[in-house]
Amino acid sequence: MADEHTNGNDTLKVKTYDNNAFILGSAFFCVFMAFNTAQTLATSLPGGPANLGYVDLAALYATFTVACFFVPPWISKIGPKWAMIIGSIPYVLMVGATLAPSYYLSVPMNTLVGLGAPLLWTGASVYLGRCADNEASCYPLGDLTKKEATFKKTLTYDDGKIDCTKLKAALKEHNVPHDDFLVSTDGHQERLHLLLSKVAHKKVVKAERATITDGLNTKYNGLFFMPFQGSGTIGLLISSLVLRLAGSNAVRFLFILLVFICGCGVAIMVFIPRVDAMEADAGDGSKSKESSWKDTIHLAFTNYKMALMIPIIFYNGLSLAFIFGDYTSYVVANTWSVTNTGFVMATFYFVNAVATYLASKVAVKYGRRPMLALATIAQIAFWVWMLFWKVPKNYVQQCKMEKCQSNSTDCSADECVDGGYGHGQKHKDEYSAEIHTPTFEQLALIFIGVAVFAIGDSIWESFPQGILQTFFKDDERTAALANSKMWQSLGFALQFALGIVLSDYFSVKITILLAMQCIGAFCLVILHVFVEPLDAKKESLLRAAKNEPLLAGEPLDAKNESLLRAAKNEPLLAGEDSSIPYMPVQSDSHVQ
Repeated sequence: MADEHTNGNDTLKVKTYDNNAFILGSAFFCVFMAFNTAQTLATSLPGGPANLGYVDLAALYATFTVACFFVPPWISKIGPKWAMIIGSIPYVLMVGATLAPSYYLSVPMNTLVGLGAPLLWTGASVYLGRCADNEASCYPLGDLTKKEATFKKTLTYDDGKIDCTKLKAALKEHNVPHDDFLVSTDGHQERLHLLLSKVAHKKVVKAERATITDGLNTKYNGLFFMPFQGSGTIGLLISSLVLRLAGSNAVRFLFILLVFICGCGVAIMVFIPRVDAMEADAGDGSKSKESSWKDTIHLAFTNYKMALMIPIIFYNGLSLAFIFGDYTSYVVANTWSVTNTGFVMATFYFVNAVATYLASKVAVKYGRRPMLALATIAQIAFWVWMLFWKVPKNYVQQCKMEKCQSNSTDCSADECVDGGYGHGQKHKDEYSAEIHTPTFEQLALIFIGVAVFAIGDSIWESFPQGILQTFFKDDERTAALANSKMWQSLGFALQFALGIVLSDYFSVKITILLAMQCIGAFCLVILHVFVEPLDAKKESLLRAAKNEPLLAGEPLDAKNESLLRAAKNEPLLAGEDSSIPYMPVQSDSHVQ
């Protein structure tokens, strides 16, 4: 599709990629409607060996972590579209394996998903980043004269002569061809001014494009993650209703339906339009290099931006694994029984989907920082509640009746309850017996708790992807996004392992998660203040006001020049008001 934007007397048609995002979202909706349902119910549904759900998910995310090392070169070779198609096929097999849960079938299938997941997720992130890059390259930039003049002032002395040291640094930063000897002497001011004009234009254009791309990355990640989270809502509502109305005998038919839906998602991916990477600027002098498996880990330990993003990404994996594992199998199962797990988790996905959409809209207009602060507050509140709330023991997990009666040693339930059932009768609730009726307050708390967590998670899942897509361009972007999924999956694997090792130490797990949330948020503050602003548009004004050079990709909006003059104690121009509020470079219509 194409949106029309007016540039002077001409009308410029800008190609947008909303349809691409819609098709991709539809494919992920189907795949993860099936997978999220299977994953959420894996730790609470009956029918398999003890702790099978935890072992499956630990194997999946441990494999996922290792496989992320080898993703960048494959995506470079086959492209993100085919990476997503190949990576999604194991999900169909994994959902099918749930029909016959066992260590011999389920664990290998989950391991296979761990191999495909990095291709699927990193491919999707690279694809969305390319959509933003390509769309941003078509936007009209308007008159850049004032912005170029502002940048030129940072490289000249008060008498109008050019600062050769600053000019040389700017020429190298923006890869403008020049003669080092010429730039090292100030006796060729006319020729130096030509070079200054070239680098100023290139710098301002790059900054404008970066600003537009930043907004588009936020928009497309919001459009993508909203249906992804919504898929869990639909899948779990359907599964919960089927299980309640048709009983445990419906499990087989439920997962047959999920296998079909997952297969439809894979088929939809075939129709996703191909999007190529933007070619490097001819003036950059840079050449695209093929990513290697070493790039992923190298970037994590050599790039400050990537290193400071890792703690919050790792925490996101830990926290999601807690919700899928401990919250369902311990909090919900003990409060409201395992058969109602789907209703609670459907609430999680619904709130997550709505919050993802709203957060992306707010971030496009006001920046990411308010939303990141909201996510931090919401999830700290959740962990504090979990730490001090005593989970009620309304339901007791029990084995099959025959195992209880035969005193079998493989009964892993809390206890065998004599609920008044006669010999040969089935349990009212196949694997749990109600010993106390849940109160309204208890049920309300588990729903409110998961909703508060979902608000924070909607931001921690989608925003880091958009930040990395903005921080890194295509060559490094693949390695950065592979890094993101690697550390997130490592968090998943570790938390599922802790679910087994610390099964009797619930408060210890909560304390670890609370500490990791605080560490992740602190690292984001360090990143924003000392390394790279998370919302660079507003920070550029402060640097310019101090006569400091702007960072790469920072714009200086012409509408803010009155603020800049006021900050420097310079006289305002006619009609200017120093109280003019900050406005982003592009109007909201460009990214909606």
